[in-house]
Amino acid sequence: MISKEQKDYGQIAKSTGIFGGSQLVIILSGILRTKVLALLLGATGVGLAGLLQSVVETIRSIAGLGLGFSAVKEVSEAYASHDETQKQAVFPLLKRWSIMTALLGLSIPLVFARSISLYIFENTNYVFEIRLLSIAVAAGIVSAVQMAVLQGQRRIKAMAWVALINALGGLLIATLIYAWLGIKGIVPAILLVALLSLALTTLYVRIDFFRAVQQSWSETLRKGRNMVQLGIFTMLAALASTLGLFLIKRFLVRAGDLQTVGLFQAAWSVSFMYLGAVLTSMAADYYPKLCGLDKASRNEFANQQTRFVLIVVAPLLVGLLLFAAPVLRLLYSVDFVQAMDMLHWQLLGSLLKVLIWPVGFFLLAENKGFAFLMVECIWFAAFYVFTWLLWPVMGLTAVGLSYLLAYVVYFPLVFLWVRSYTQFSYSRTNLWLLLGYGLLVLLSFLNVRWVQGSLHVWLGGGLCFATLLLSAVQLNRILPFKYWIEALNKRLFK
Repeated sequence: MISKEQKDYGQIAKSTGIFGGSQLVIILSGILRTKVLALLLGATGVGLAGLLQSVVETIRSIAGLGLGFSAVKEVSEAYASHDETQKQAVFPLLKRWSIMTALLGLSIPLVFARSISLYIFENTNYVFEIRLLSIAVAAGIVSAVQMAVLQGQRRIKAMAWVALINALGGLLIATLIYAWLGIKGIVPAILLVALLSLALTTLYVRIDFFRAVQQSWSETLRKGRNMVQLGIFTMLAALASTLGLFLIKRFLVRAGDLQTVGLFQAAWSVSFMYLGAVLTSMAADYYPKLCGLDKASRNEFANQQTRFVLIVVAPLLVGLLLFAAPVLRLLYSVDFVQAMDMLHWQLLGSLLKVLIWPVGFFLLAENKGFAFLMVECIWFAAFYVFTWLLWPVMGLTAVGLSYLLAYVVYFPLVFLWVRSYTQFSYSRTNLWLLLGYGLLVLLSFLNVRWVQGSLHVWLGGGLCFATLLLSAVQLNRILPFKYWIEALNKRLFK
Protein backbone atom coordinates (compact mmCIF):
# COMPACT_ATOMS: atom_id res chain seq x y z
CA MET A 1 0.00 0.00 0.00
CA ILE A 2 1.37 3.40 -1.02
CA SER A 3 1.56 5.85 1.92
CA LYS A 4 0.46 9.49 1.79
CA GLU A 5 4.09 10.64 1.96
CA GLN A 6 4.99 8.40 -0.97
CA LYS A 7 2.04 9.80 -2.91
CA ASP A 8 3.30 13.34 -2.23
CA TYR A 9 6.82 12.47 -3.37
CA GLY A 10 5.32 10.57 -6.29
CA GLN A 11 3.45 13.68 -7.41
CA ILE A 12 6.64 15.72 -7.16
CA ALA A 13 8.51 13.10 -9.16
CA LYS A 14 5.71 12.82 -11.72
CA SER A 15 5.42 16.54 -12.40
CA THR A 16 9.20 16.88 -12.45
CA GLY A 17 9.51 13.91 -14.79
CA ILE A 18 6.87 15.14 -17.25
CA PHE A 19 8.13 18.70 -17.46
CA GLY A 20 11.72 17.58 -16.91
CA GLY A 21 11.54 15.27 -19.91
CA SER A 22 10.84 18.24 -22.13
CA GLN A 23 13.55 20.17 -20.32
CA LEU A 24 16.07 17.47 -21.28
CA VAL A 25 15.27 18.02 -24.95
CA ILE A 26 15.37 21.78 -24.30
CA ILE A 27 18.85 21.41 -22.82
CA LEU A 28 20.08 19.41 -25.80
CA SER A 29 18.58 21.90 -28.26
CA GLY A 30 20.02 24.72 -26.15
CA ILE A 31 23.46 23.11 -26.35
CA LEU A 32 23.23 23.00 -30.13
CA ARG A 33 21.80 26.51 -30.30
CA THR A 34 24.59 28.05 -28.21
CA LYS A 35 27.12 26.03 -30.17
CA VAL A 36 25.74 27.47 -33.41
CA LEU A 37 25.82 30.98 -31.94
CA ALA A 38 29.40 30.59 -30.69
CA LEU A 39 30.75 29.03 -33.89
CA LEU A 40 28.98 31.32 -36.35
CA LEU A 41 29.18 34.60 -34.41
CA GLY A 42 32.00 34.13 -31.87
CA ALA A 43 32.27 35.68 -28.41
CA THR A 44 31.32 39.12 -29.77
CA GLY A 45 28.10 37.75 -31.23
CA VAL A 46 27.30 35.92 -27.98
CA GLY A 47 27.83 39.17 -26.07
CA LEU A 48 25.66 41.24 -28.44
CA ALA A 49 22.89 38.65 -28.37
CA GLY A 50 23.00 38.65 -24.58
CA LEU A 51 22.72 42.44 -24.39
CA LEU A 52 19.80 42.63 -26.83
CA GLN A 53 18.02 39.78 -25.06
CA SER A 54 18.48 41.68 -21.80
CA VAL A 55 16.80 44.72 -23.40
CA VAL A 56 13.78 42.59 -24.34
CA GLU A 57 13.58 40.96 -20.91
CA THR A 58 13.98 44.24 -19.05
CA ILE A 59 11.19 46.00 -20.95
CA ARG A 60 8.98 42.91 -20.76
CA SER A 61 9.48 42.80 -16.99
CA ILE A 62 8.44 46.45 -16.64
CA ALA A 63 5.45 46.44 -18.97
CA GLY A 64 4.19 42.97 -18.00
CA LEU A 65 3.43 44.11 -14.42
CA GLY A 66 4.39 40.65 -13.17
CA LEU A 67 1.14 39.10 -14.43
CA GLY A 68 3.04 36.11 -15.78
CA PHE A 69 3.61 35.10 -12.16
CA SER A 70 0.75 36.59 -10.14
CA ALA A 71 -1.75 35.11 -12.62
CA VAL A 72 -0.65 31.62 -11.50
CA LYS A 73 -1.96 32.34 -8.01
CA GLU A 74 -5.17 33.83 -9.43
CA VAL A 75 -5.89 30.77 -11.58
CA SER A 76 -4.83 28.18 -8.99
CA GLU A 77 -7.07 29.73 -6.30
CA ALA A 78 -10.00 29.91 -8.73
CA TYR A 79 -9.63 26.23 -9.56
CA ALA A 80 -9.08 25.23 -5.91
CA SER A 81 -12.45 26.85 -5.05
CA HIS A 82 -14.32 24.38 -7.32
CA ASP A 83 -16.65 27.28 -8.14
CA GLU A 84 -17.42 27.18 -11.86
CA THR A 85 -18.40 30.86 -11.96
CA GLN A 86 -15.14 31.92 -10.33
CA LYS A 87 -13.17 29.67 -12.68
CA GLN A 88 -14.81 31.14 -15.78
CA ALA A 89 -14.47 34.76 -14.62
CA VAL A 90 -10.68 34.54 -14.46
CA PHE A 91 -10.22 34.13 -18.22
CA PRO A 92 -11.62 37.46 -19.57
CA LEU A 93 -9.82 39.11 -16.65
CA LEU A 94 -6.43 37.74 -17.74
CA LYS A 95 -7.11 38.18 -21.44
CA ARG A 96 -7.84 41.90 -21.11
CA TRP A 97 -4.95 42.60 -18.74
CA SER A 98 -2.53 40.76 -21.01
CA ILE A 99 -3.59 42.86 -23.99
CA MET A 100 -3.26 46.12 -22.04
CA THR A 101 0.21 45.26 -20.76
CA ALA A 102 1.30 44.02 -24.21
CA LEU A 103 0.38 47.38 -25.74
CA LEU A 104 2.44 49.10 -23.06
CA GLY A 105 5.36 46.78 -23.83
CA LEU A 106 5.04 47.52 -27.53
CA SER A 107 5.21 51.28 -27.04
CA ILE A 108 8.28 51.51 -24.76
CA PRO A 109 10.93 50.37 -27.29
CA LEU A 110 9.29 52.41 -30.05
CA VAL A 111 9.49 55.61 -28.01
CA PHE A 112 12.77 55.14 -26.14
CA ALA A 113 14.88 53.18 -28.66
CA ARG A 114 17.38 56.01 -29.17
CA SER A 115 17.93 56.50 -25.43
CA ILE A 116 18.31 52.74 -24.88
CA SER A 117 20.90 52.44 -27.66
CA LEU A 118 22.90 55.39 -26.32
CA TYR A 119 22.85 54.03 -22.78
CA ILE A 120 23.97 50.50 -23.67
CA PHE A 121 26.23 50.96 -26.67
CA GLU A 122 27.08 54.68 -26.33
CA ASN A 123 25.92 55.20 -29.94
CA THR A 124 22.70 55.13 -31.97
CA ASN A 125 23.64 52.19 -34.21
CA TYR A 126 20.97 49.89 -32.78
CA VAL A 127 17.88 52.14 -32.74
CA PHE A 128 16.12 50.26 -35.56
CA GLU A 129 16.90 46.86 -34.02
CA ILE A 130 15.54 47.90 -30.63
CA ARG A 131 12.33 49.23 -32.19
CA LEU A 132 11.89 45.97 -34.08
CA LEU A 133 12.28 44.05 -30.83
CA SER A 134 9.14 45.81 -29.51
CA ILE A 135 7.16 43.04 -31.22
CA ALA A 136 9.12 40.42 -29.26
CA VAL A 137 8.36 42.30 -26.04
CA ALA A 138 4.59 42.35 -26.66
CA ALA A 139 4.53 38.72 -27.76
CA GLY A 140 6.49 37.69 -24.68
CA ILE A 141 4.07 39.45 -22.32
CA VAL A 142 0.98 37.75 -23.76
CA SER A 143 2.62 34.30 -23.94
CA ALA A 144 3.80 34.63 -20.31
CA VAL A 145 0.24 35.26 -19.09
CA GLN A 146 -1.08 32.39 -21.17
CA MET A 147 1.63 30.10 -19.78
CA ALA A 148 0.55 31.20 -16.29
CA VAL A 149 -2.96 29.97 -17.07
CA LEU A 150 -1.60 26.53 -17.91
CA GLN A 151 0.50 26.48 -14.74
CA GLY A 152 -2.37 27.64 -12.53
CA GLN A 153 -4.50 24.83 -13.98
CA ARG A 154 -1.53 22.49 -13.33
CA ARG A 155 -1.60 21.36 -16.96
CA ILE A 156 1.98 20.13 -16.79
CA LYS A 157 1.81 18.12 -20.01
CA ALA A 158 0.61 21.16 -21.97
CA MET A 159 3.39 23.28 -20.48
CA ALA A 160 5.89 20.59 -21.41
CA TRP A 161 4.73 20.48 -25.01
CA VAL A 162 4.87 24.27 -25.34
CA ALA A 163 8.40 24.36 -23.93
CA LEU A 164 9.52 21.42 -26.06
CA ILE A 165 8.22 22.68 -29.39
CA ASN A 166 9.44 26.20 -28.65
CA ALA A 167 12.95 24.90 -27.92
CA LEU A 168 13.18 22.79 -31.06
CA GLY A 169 11.66 25.56 -33.15
CA GLY A 170 14.09 28.06 -31.64
CA LEU A 171 17.01 25.81 -32.54
CA LEU A 172 15.84 25.52 -36.13
CA ILE A 173 15.19 29.26 -36.41
CA ALA A 174 18.57 30.19 -34.89
CA THR A 175 20.49 27.78 -37.11
CA LEU A 176 18.88 28.98 -40.33
CA ILE A 177 18.93 32.69 -39.47
CA TYR A 178 22.53 32.79 -38.17
CA ALA A 179 23.80 30.76 -41.11
CA TRP A 180 22.02 33.10 -43.53
CA LEU A 181 22.50 36.52 -41.94
CA GLY A 182 25.35 36.05 -39.46
CA ILE A 183 25.44 38.66 -36.69
CA LYS A 184 22.62 40.57 -38.42
CA GLY A 185 20.35 37.62 -37.70
CA ILE A 186 20.33 38.11 -33.91
CA VAL A 187 17.28 40.41 -33.87
CA PRO A 188 15.22 38.36 -36.38
CA ALA A 189 15.99 35.20 -34.41
CA ILE A 190 14.86 36.75 -31.10
CA LEU A 191 11.71 38.07 -32.78
CA LEU A 192 10.72 34.80 -34.48
CA VAL A 193 11.26 32.73 -31.32
CA ALA A 194 9.02 35.12 -29.36
CA LEU A 195 6.27 34.84 -31.99
CA LEU A 196 6.56 31.06 -31.96
CA SER A 197 6.07 31.01 -28.18
CA LEU A 198 3.00 33.24 -28.52
CA ALA A 199 1.48 30.97 -31.16
CA LEU A 200 2.02 27.84 -29.04
CA THR A 201 0.55 29.21 -25.81
CA THR A 202 -2.42 30.66 -27.72
CA LEU A 203 -3.08 27.23 -29.20
CA TYR A 204 -3.41 25.66 -25.73
CA VAL A 205 -5.48 28.36 -24.00
CA ARG A 206 -7.65 29.47 -26.90
CA ILE A 207 -10.74 27.57 -25.68
CA ASP A 208 -10.56 29.14 -22.23
CA PHE A 209 -9.60 32.64 -23.36
CA PHE A 210 -12.20 32.89 -26.10
CA ARG A 211 -15.07 31.35 -24.18
CA ALA A 212 -18.05 33.72 -24.12
CA VAL A 213 -18.15 35.09 -20.57
CA GLN A 214 -19.74 38.48 -19.86
CA GLN A 215 -17.59 40.86 -17.84
CA SER A 216 -17.62 44.65 -17.82
CA TRP A 217 -14.41 46.65 -18.03
CA SER A 218 -15.05 48.13 -14.58
CA GLU A 219 -15.31 44.59 -13.21
CA THR A 220 -12.10 43.62 -15.02
CA LEU A 221 -10.23 46.53 -13.45
CA ARG A 222 -11.72 45.91 -10.00
CA LYS A 223 -11.06 42.17 -9.96
CA GLY A 224 -7.58 42.62 -11.34
CA ARG A 225 -6.51 45.05 -8.61
CA ASN A 226 -5.16 42.47 -6.14
CA MET A 227 -3.54 40.45 -8.90
CA VAL A 228 -1.84 43.54 -10.27
CA GLN A 229 -0.67 44.63 -6.81
CA LEU A 230 1.08 41.30 -6.26
CA GLY A 231 2.16 41.33 -9.88
CA ILE A 232 3.82 44.73 -9.55
CA PHE A 233 5.99 43.45 -6.71
CA THR A 234 6.94 40.33 -8.66
CA MET A 235 7.48 42.51 -11.72
CA LEU A 236 9.81 44.74 -9.76
CA ALA A 237 11.61 41.64 -8.46
CA ALA A 238 11.90 40.28 -12.01
CA LEU A 239 13.05 43.71 -13.12
CA ALA A 240 15.67 43.70 -10.37
CA SER A 241 16.84 40.32 -11.68
CA THR A 242 16.92 41.38 -15.32
CA LEU A 243 18.30 44.82 -14.56
CA GLY A 244 20.91 43.34 -12.24
CA LEU A 245 22.20 41.05 -14.99
CA PHE A 246 22.07 43.94 -17.44
CA LEU A 247 24.13 46.15 -15.11
CA ILE A 248 26.66 43.36 -14.63
CA LYS A 249 26.97 42.99 -18.41
CA ARG A 250 27.26 46.75 -18.83
CA PHE A 251 29.99 46.81 -16.16
CA LEU A 252 31.82 44.01 -17.99
CA VAL A 253 31.57 45.86 -21.32
CA ARG A 254 33.23 48.91 -19.78
CA ALA A 255 35.73 47.04 -17.60
CA GLY A 256 36.53 44.64 -20.44
CA ASP A 257 34.80 44.34 -23.82
CA LEU A 258 32.04 42.42 -25.63
CA GLN A 259 34.20 39.30 -25.51
CA THR A 260 34.24 39.52 -21.71
CA VAL A 261 30.44 39.70 -21.74
CA GLY A 262 30.41 36.63 -23.99
CA LEU A 263 32.55 34.68 -21.50
CA PHE A 264 30.26 35.73 -18.64
CA GLN A 265 27.18 34.76 -20.68
CA ALA A 266 28.68 31.35 -21.42
CA ALA A 267 29.40 30.49 -17.77
CA TRP A 268 26.04 31.89 -16.65
CA SER A 269 24.18 29.88 -19.29
CA VAL A 270 25.93 26.60 -18.43
CA SER A 271 24.83 26.71 -14.79
CA PHE A 272 21.33 27.98 -15.48
CA MET A 273 20.79 25.70 -18.46
CA TYR A 274 20.96 22.63 -16.24
CA LEU A 275 19.99 23.85 -12.77
CA GLY A 276 17.32 26.11 -14.21
CA ALA A 277 15.82 23.16 -16.08
CA VAL A 278 15.48 21.13 -12.88
CA LEU A 279 14.11 24.00 -10.80
CA THR A 280 11.70 25.09 -13.54
CA SER A 281 10.39 21.54 -13.82
CA MET A 282 9.72 21.37 -10.08
CA ALA A 283 8.26 24.88 -9.81
CA ALA A 284 5.69 24.11 -12.52
CA ASP A 285 3.62 22.13 -10.00
CA TYR A 286 5.15 23.25 -6.68
CA TYR A 287 4.05 26.89 -6.65
CA PRO A 288 0.36 26.48 -7.62
CA LYS A 289 -0.01 23.60 -5.14
CA LEU A 290 1.71 25.61 -2.38
CA CYS A 291 -0.84 28.42 -2.84
CA GLY A 292 -3.71 26.06 -1.99
CA LEU A 293 -2.25 24.69 1.29
CA ASP A 294 -2.51 25.92 4.87
CA LYS A 295 0.64 26.92 6.80
CA ALA A 296 1.28 23.57 8.45
CA SER A 297 0.87 21.69 5.17
CA ARG A 298 3.08 24.23 3.40
CA ASN A 299 5.93 23.60 5.84
CA GLU A 300 5.73 19.85 5.33
CA PHE A 301 5.43 20.19 1.56
CA ALA A 302 8.38 22.61 1.38
CA ASN A 303 10.57 20.18 3.30
CA GLN A 304 9.57 17.39 0.92
CA GLN A 305 10.41 19.60 -2.05
CA THR A 306 13.74 20.58 -0.46
CA ARG A 307 14.70 16.96 0.07
CA PHE A 308 13.80 16.04 -3.48
CA VAL A 309 15.63 18.98 -5.03
CA LEU A 310 18.81 18.15 -3.06
CA ILE A 311 18.67 14.53 -4.21
CA VAL A 312 18.35 15.57 -7.85
CA VAL A 313 20.57 18.66 -8.01
CA ALA A 314 23.59 17.71 -5.87
CA PRO A 315 24.93 15.09 -8.35
CA LEU A 316 24.46 17.63 -11.12
CA LEU A 317 26.52 20.23 -9.23
CA VAL A 318 29.35 17.76 -8.57
CA GLY A 319 29.37 16.65 -12.21
CA LEU A 320 29.45 20.21 -13.55
CA LEU A 321 32.26 21.13 -11.14
CA LEU A 322 34.40 18.22 -12.29
CA PHE A 323 33.69 18.62 -16.00
CA ALA A 324 33.40 22.42 -16.34
CA ALA A 325 36.22 22.74 -18.89
CA PRO A 326 35.02 20.04 -21.31
CA VAL A 327 31.44 21.29 -20.99
CA LEU A 328 32.50 24.82 -21.98
CA ARG A 329 34.48 23.43 -24.91
CA LEU A 330 31.58 21.27 -26.01
CA LEU A 331 28.90 23.93 -25.72
CA TYR A 332 30.96 26.82 -27.06
CA SER A 333 34.62 26.52 -28.09
CA VAL A 334 38.08 26.30 -26.56
CA ASP A 335 38.16 30.11 -26.19
CA PHE A 336 35.37 29.95 -23.60
CA VAL A 337 37.39 27.81 -21.15
CA GLN A 338 38.61 31.16 -19.77
CA ALA A 339 35.24 31.33 -17.97
CA MET A 340 35.90 28.10 -16.01
CA ASP A 341 37.04 29.75 -12.76
CA MET A 342 33.94 31.91 -12.66
CA LEU A 343 31.76 28.86 -13.27
CA HIS A 344 33.38 26.92 -10.40
CA TRP A 345 32.54 29.61 -7.82
CA GLN A 346 29.05 30.05 -9.24
CA LEU A 347 28.30 26.32 -8.93
CA LEU A 348 29.42 26.40 -5.30
CA GLY A 349 26.94 29.21 -4.64
CA SER A 350 24.22 27.25 -6.46
CA LEU A 351 24.01 24.77 -3.57
CA LEU A 352 22.74 27.59 -1.34
CA LYS A 353 20.39 28.65 -4.11
CA VAL A 354 18.68 25.26 -4.46
CA LEU A 355 18.39 24.89 -0.68
CA ILE A 356 16.58 28.20 -0.16
CA TRP A 357 14.64 28.00 -3.44
CA PRO A 358 11.51 26.18 -2.09
CA VAL A 359 11.38 28.52 0.93
CA GLY A 360 11.34 31.67 -1.20
CA PHE A 361 7.97 30.73 -2.71
CA PHE A 362 6.37 31.22 0.73
CA LEU A 363 6.69 34.97 0.27
CA LEU A 364 4.46 34.86 -2.81
CA ALA A 365 2.05 32.24 -1.50
CA GLU A 366 1.51 34.43 1.59
CA ASN A 367 1.04 37.59 -0.53
CA LYS A 368 4.26 39.09 0.86
CA GLY A 369 5.10 40.79 -2.42
CA PHE A 370 7.07 43.62 -0.85
CA ALA A 371 9.22 41.19 1.17
CA PHE A 372 9.88 39.17 -1.99
CA LEU A 373 10.94 42.33 -3.80
CA MET A 374 13.26 43.41 -0.98
CA VAL A 375 15.17 40.12 -0.74
CA GLU A 376 15.61 39.95 -4.52
CA CYS A 377 16.92 43.51 -4.65
CA ILE A 378 19.32 42.82 -1.78
CA TRP A 379 20.69 39.76 -3.61
CA PHE A 380 21.40 41.65 -6.83
CA ALA A 381 22.78 44.66 -4.98
CA ALA A 382 25.18 42.36 -3.13
CA PHE A 383 26.08 40.58 -6.38
CA TYR A 384 26.88 43.86 -8.14
CA VAL A 385 28.78 45.45 -5.23
CA PHE A 386 30.92 42.37 -4.62
CA THR A 387 31.70 42.18 -8.36
CA TRP A 388 32.68 45.84 -8.45
CA LEU A 389 34.92 45.46 -5.39
CA LEU A 390 36.60 42.21 -6.41
CA TRP A 391 37.06 42.89 -10.15
CA PRO A 392 40.39 44.79 -9.87
CA VAL A 393 41.89 41.83 -8.00
CA MET A 394 40.27 38.79 -9.64
CA GLY A 395 38.93 39.87 -13.03
CA LEU A 396 36.15 37.66 -14.43
CA THR A 397 36.54 35.17 -11.56
CA ALA A 398 35.20 37.92 -9.27
CA VAL A 399 31.75 37.49 -10.82
CA GLY A 400 31.58 33.84 -9.74
CA LEU A 401 32.81 34.52 -6.19
CA SER A 402 30.37 37.44 -5.93
CA TYR A 403 27.54 35.10 -6.87
CA LEU A 404 28.46 32.85 -3.93
CA LEU A 405 28.84 35.78 -1.51
CA ALA A 406 25.47 37.20 -2.58
CA TYR A 407 23.80 33.91 -1.60
CA VAL A 408 25.66 33.92 1.72
CA VAL A 409 23.79 37.19 2.37
CA TYR A 410 20.50 36.07 0.77
CA PHE A 411 20.08 32.66 2.43
CA PRO A 412 19.71 33.71 6.10
CA LEU A 413 17.70 36.77 5.09
CA VAL A 414 15.00 34.75 3.31
CA PHE A 415 14.99 31.96 5.89
CA LEU A 416 14.58 34.31 8.87
CA TRP A 417 11.98 36.45 7.09
CA VAL A 418 9.84 33.42 6.20
CA ARG A 419 10.33 31.86 9.63
CA SER A 420 9.13 35.05 11.34
CA TYR A 421 5.52 34.46 10.26
CA THR A 422 5.33 30.77 9.24
CA GLN A 423 7.58 29.10 11.86
CA PHE A 424 9.21 27.22 8.99
CA SER A 425 12.23 25.08 9.83
CA TYR A 426 14.21 22.46 7.96
CA SER A 427 13.56 18.87 8.99
CA ARG A 428 16.35 16.91 10.69
CA THR A 429 16.67 14.75 7.58
CA ASN A 430 17.20 17.79 5.37
CA LEU A 431 19.83 19.20 7.74
CA TRP A 432 21.79 15.94 7.59
CA LEU A 433 21.43 15.88 3.80
CA LEU A 434 22.67 19.44 3.58
CA LEU A 435 25.73 18.50 5.62
CA GLY A 436 26.46 15.45 3.48
CA TYR A 437 25.83 17.02 0.09
CA GLY A 438 27.53 20.26 1.14
CA LEU A 439 30.69 18.36 2.05
CA LEU A 440 30.68 16.47 -1.27
CA VAL A 441 30.19 19.66 -3.30
CA LEU A 442 32.89 21.50 -1.33
CA LEU A 443 35.38 18.65 -1.75
CA SER A 444 34.62 18.59 -5.49
CA PHE A 445 35.29 22.33 -5.66
CA LEU A 446 38.60 21.98 -3.79
CA ASN A 447 39.57 19.05 -6.01
CA VAL A 448 39.12 20.94 -9.28
CA ARG A 449 40.81 24.06 -7.93
CA TRP A 450 43.91 22.70 -6.22
CA VAL A 451 44.47 18.99 -6.99
CA GLN A 452 46.37 17.97 -10.12
CA GLY A 453 47.31 14.82 -12.02
CA SER A 454 46.02 11.30 -11.40
CA LEU A 455 44.96 12.15 -7.84
CA HIS A 456 42.55 14.73 -9.28
CA VAL A 457 41.00 12.07 -11.53
CA TRP A 458 40.66 9.45 -8.77
CA LEU A 459 39.23 11.92 -6.26
CA GLY A 460 36.81 13.27 -8.84
CA GLY A 461 35.56 9.80 -9.74
CA GLY A 462 35.17 8.89 -6.07
CA LEU A 463 33.21 12.06 -5.30
CA CYS A 464 30.90 11.50 -8.27
CA PHE A 465 30.24 7.92 -7.16
CA ALA A 466 29.64 8.95 -3.53
CA THR A 467 27.16 11.67 -4.54
CA LEU A 468 25.24 9.36 -6.88
CA LEU A 469 25.17 6.63 -4.23
CA LEU A 470 23.80 9.01 -1.58
CA SER A 471 21.10 10.21 -3.98
CA ALA A 472 20.19 6.64 -4.96
CA VAL A 473 19.82 5.63 -1.28
CA GLN A 474 17.71 8.70 -0.51
CA LEU A 475 15.51 8.23 -3.57
CA ASN A 476 14.89 4.62 -2.59
CA ARG A 477 13.82 5.77 0.90
CA ILE A 478 11.22 8.24 -0.30
CA LEU A 479 10.10 6.26 -3.36
CA PRO A 480 11.15 2.60 -2.96
CA PHE A 481 11.22 0.19 -5.86
CA LYS A 482 7.85 -1.29 -4.89
CA TYR A 483 6.28 2.16 -5.36
CA TRP A 484 7.34 2.22 -9.01
CA ILE A 485 5.98 -1.33 -9.48
CA GLU A 486 2.62 -0.43 -7.93
CA ALA A 487 2.41 2.80 -9.92
CA LEU A 488 3.23 0.96 -13.15
CA ASN A 489 0.65 -1.77 -12.44
CA LYS A 490 -1.96 0.89 -11.68
CA ARG A 491 -1.15 2.62 -14.95
CA LEU A 492 -1.26 -0.59 -17.00
CA PHE A 493 -4.23 -2.34 -15.39
CA LYS A 494 -6.44 0.48 -14.16
